[in-house]
Amino acid sequence: MKRIISIFCVFTILVSIFAIVSADTEQIKYFFIEKCEEVQFKITFKEGNARGVMALQDPLRNPYTSASAEYKKNPTSFIYTVKRPNLGKWMLDIYGYSFDDVDFEIIYKNKEGHEYDERFGMPYISSPVDNNMRKYYIMLDEYSETIQKNINKSFSDVTSNHWATPCISKLSYLGIINGRGGKFYPEDNTKVNEFLKMMVVTMGYELPMNLTNWSKPYVDKAKELKLIDDKEYTDYNVPITREQAAKILVRATGLKEDLPDNNLILKIKNDIKDHRKIDGYKLHDVCTSYAVGLITGIDGYFKPQDNLTRAQASTVIMRYIDRDLRQPYVPVELRTVKTVTLPNNQGEFVKVYPGQYPEAIEAAIKLDEARKLSKGANDIRFLGYHEEITSWFYKDVESKLRGTCTKSNADIELLNMSIDIYTLNYNYTNRSIYTIDISDIEDTKNTHMDTILEMFKFWFKDEYKEPYEKLVQFMNTNNNGKYISYEKKYNSKTFFISKSGGIAVRIYAQ
Repeated sequence: MKRIISIFCVFTILVSIFAIVSADTEQIKYFFIEKCEEVQFKITFKEGNARGVMALQDPLRNPYTSASAEYKKNPTSFIYTVKRPNLGKWMLDIYGYSFDDVDFEIIYKNKEGHEYDERFGMPYISSPVDNNMRKYYIMLDEYSETIQKNINKSFSDVTSNHWATPCISKLSYLGIINGRGGKFYPEDNTKVNEFLKMMVVTMGYELPMNLTNWSKPYVDKAKELKLIDDKEYTDYNVPITREQAAKILVRATGLKEDLPDNNLILKIKNDIKDHRKIDGYKLHDVCTSYAVGLITGIDGYFKPQDNLTRAQASTVIMRYIDRDLRQPYVPVELRTVKTVTLPNNQGEFVKVYPGQYPEAIEAAIKLDEARKLSKGANDIRFLGYHEEITSWFYKDVESKLRGTCTKSNADIELLNMSIDIYTLNYNYTNRSIYTIDISDIEDTKNTHMDTILEMFKFWFKDEYKEPYEKLVQFMNTNNNGKYISYEKKYNSKTFFISKSGGIAVRIYAQ
């Protein structure tokens, strides 16, 4: 999915009004708003065949609401009001059948309760995640001529041609950074407490002033958010290093978006020429910073102990805010390998790289194709936090919609298939590379057997018939709740199947 232009909101905000124009596209308009005090998210199911659910999360992934509706006669609206919305990336998912019968809009109000008028707009089209889902982002910044003029007036030492001016301009305009005596001092070092304040404010927190120790509220909040450890620093009034900043940025980023999988991160270390100089406790965060595109190297060197200037700090904070400014690093080893692009748990399409078992990528491509043979509904995701590719299968679209927005998805899905990327990374012999879990045997037989058969042909090649027939046999066997199992090698893979209530299939690589 294409990412939308960032939109930022502190006291001055760029807002987005969304209109669903068809089952295949989304049209989004932007409007410039001042002094945002309240935001309302409004979804209307109009007269017709509209059915759907919506789920809203703030930048810290706090769920604001999850609601469902089915209206066939009278237009009905849900309105969710958020006071002083958090700074950052909001995510809204809408699932439904007929998007021609659903309207969605965002209403912003000032302190007096007045709604804002349209100032300007421009269209933007992005692709849906699938036929039954639309995902929207209310994003971060607006960089305009007004901001440029503001920064030129504010800081006499930040010229229009300074390399960091765009980032300094945005953060200054939003009140995240400040100068001293009309200057910004872009080449001065950033202190630890200054960087923590920048990070915490950027994440949307407004903290009470401490007259005796201005940085204490921000340090305490950073500890609470696990950006830093309780006793990690003995002095917060010293310059922050690149490796320290990388760790803080990665921890903050992990609170609002899925981080890359370990297979990618672990291979980056070999490309960093001075990786042995990086604190071992921070090495994984530094490599993750490369993979995300937050702080990367200089001519192959990370220079972990170098300090971060105020200009550099402004730049990396803006990379945290706006993904379009990032340039994720791909390890040399993986630049020519075959990959697969799949949606992650947030609906954003990401590249998945192979581990020590390259067949996994071929299997993922095959699974993405084979699931289309299902007579029911299904979904596929790359779950970065579990480091696996999983496809869920349902009886029909309505079951899928209910399963997507309920806490107990397992009560609705018929089966799921997974490819364990973690196994591929570490080559654990006691972990299965492929899994199938069938919870509803009868409905699975009626709707998903073509998909299962296709995957068995891929996994076991010419030997697929016997393990597939064994699966069918287990599905048809009345074991009265007694545990039964079977294990045998086919095509150099160990096939293991068991049944007590449902059926579990585990396939172990050679």
